[in-house]
Amino acid sequence: MEWSDQGKRLTYGTLKEVICGATSGPNTVPLHGGLPPDEGLPIQSMTLKLYNGDSVEIPVAMGQQQYNVPAVGYEPLRSWCEAHTRRKHGVRDGADTTTMVTDSTTHAMDAVTSVLMNPGDSILIEEYTYCHFTDCTVERQGYQPLSVPMDEDGITPQGLEKVILDRIELSKRADLGSCEASATRTNGSVETQEEATERSQKLIPRVLYIIPTAQNPTGCSYSESRRREIYAICQRHNIIIIEDDPYYYLQFNLDELDAQPGLHGLTSHSFLPIDVDGRVVRLDSFAKFLAPGFRLGWATGPRSIINKMAMKIHSATLGGNMMCQSIVSSILLHWGDKGLDAYAARMQGLYATRAASALASLEKHMKDVAVWRTPVGGMFVWIRLIHVDDAREFFQSLKESGVMVMPGHVSLAEKTDAKGNPKRCPHIRISFSYVSAEAIAEGVRRIAEVYKLKYGIIQ
Repeated sequence: MEWSDQGKRLTYGTLKEVICGATSGPNTVPLHGGLPPDEGLPIQSMTLKLYNGDSVEIPVAMGQQQYNVPAVGYEPLRSWCEAHTRRKHGVRDGADTTTMVTDSTTHAMDAVTSVLMNPGDSILIEEYTYCHFTDCTVERQGYQPLSVPMDEDGITPQGLEKVILDRIELSKRADLGSCEASATRTNGSVETQEEATERSQKLIPRVLYIIPTAQNPTGCSYSESRRREIYAICQRHNIIIIEDDPYYYLQFNLDELDAQPGLHGLTSHSFLPIDVDGRVVRLDSFAKFLAPGFRLGWATGPRSIINKMAMKIHSATLGGNMMCQSIVSSILLHWGDKGLDAYAARMQGLYATRAASALASLEKHMKDVAVWRTPVGGMFVWIRLIHVDDAREFFQSLKESGVMVMPGHVSLAEKTDAKGNPKRCPHIRISFSYVSAEAIAEGVRRIAEVYKLKYGIIQ
C-alpha cells in the first residue's frame, strides 16, 4: 500500500500502547492511566423507549463512560457491523478485511483520504457529488478534484479511463519538461529534479470517491456490470475505491407503498464482493437509517487501511463516543434481524410516501418546464430546468419566495472550467425526506410558480 506522508508517520500514541499493553492480573495495581474513578461517573442505568413502544435497558458498564481505548470501536457494535456487512454485501473468501466503528462517515472520509493522499494529490470524483466532501475534505486538505463524466447509470467507464489517461499523459509531459528545464519558484529558488518529479506524479489520481446507491445528488444506483467495468479500470491504474453508501438502507418501492424492501429485500451496489486485491474501502452510516445525532458510522476494507484510519481517528479524538456506541449496539441487539427489518421497512415507507408526493406535484406543475429522475431510494429528486443553463439566479428568486432548494452547481466536483470561470449548471436538487407530504407538494407548486413567472412561461 502506498501511504501518504501522514499515513507513513501514523502510529498509536504512547498512552494507548502503555494502557493496552499493560497486564491486568489480580495483583496488578493500575497506576498508569489518567482515568476518572468508576464510582465517580454519573450514569448508573439507562432505559430507552423506542418508536414502537418497546423499552430497552442499556447495560451501562463503567467502561462505556471511559475513553474508547480499543480505537476500532465498542466491540459488540464493531462485531455487529462486521458480520452485518459481510452478510449484506459479501466479502471475498480469504480477503484480509476488517471493520471499525467511526465518528460519522464525515470523519471516516477525512481519515481514509488523509492516510492515502498528500496535499496536491489528485482524486477522481463523480461529476456531481456530495458537496460537503468536496468543500470540507477535498478543498480543505488541498487535494485536486478530477470530475468524471456521468450518464444515467453513474460515471461512465469510457469517461473514467479518459480522465486517467489524460492525467498520465499530462504527468509525462510535465516530467519531461522538468528534465529539460528546472522550474523557478515564486521566491526565486530553483525546483530540484526530485521535487519536479513529485509534482508531476501528483497529476496521476490515486483514489476514486463514489456513492453507489441512490447517488447524491443524481439518484442513480450502479449496476453490477457498471461496477465491474469501473473496478477493472481502477485495477489497471492502481486506484483505491472509496465507496460512500449512506442511502443503502433507504431504498424504497414506489409502486406499492405498503410493500417496502425492509432489510432483506435491499439490493447491494457495493464494490466489496468484486474486490479481489484489497482496493475497496466501504463507508456505512447510522445517520441516515437510525439518527444523525448519534454521529456514528462504520468502515470496512483492507486491514492495513482500516488500521491506519483507526490510528488517525484515535490521534484526533482518543476514540469515538462509547456511550452512543453502546446505545446503538443495545438497540440492534434488542431488535435482531426481524426488528431491524420492520424498522427499515417503516423508514422506507415514510420516504416512499414523501417521494411519491414530490413526484406527483412535479408531474402536475413542472412537466413542461423540467425533467427529473424517479428516485429509487435516498432523499432527493434531481431536476434539470429546461429553459436555463444555470440555476443560480433562479435559486435566489426561490429564496425570496420562501422556498429553499439546493442549486445544482454546489454539487459539481470541479466548480470551474479550464479557464477558471464558474461552471454553469441547470439543475436543482429538492429533498423530500424531512417535511410532510403536504409541505412537499406546496413547495413544488411554489417552485413551478416562481419559475414560470420569472421566465415568462404562459400555459
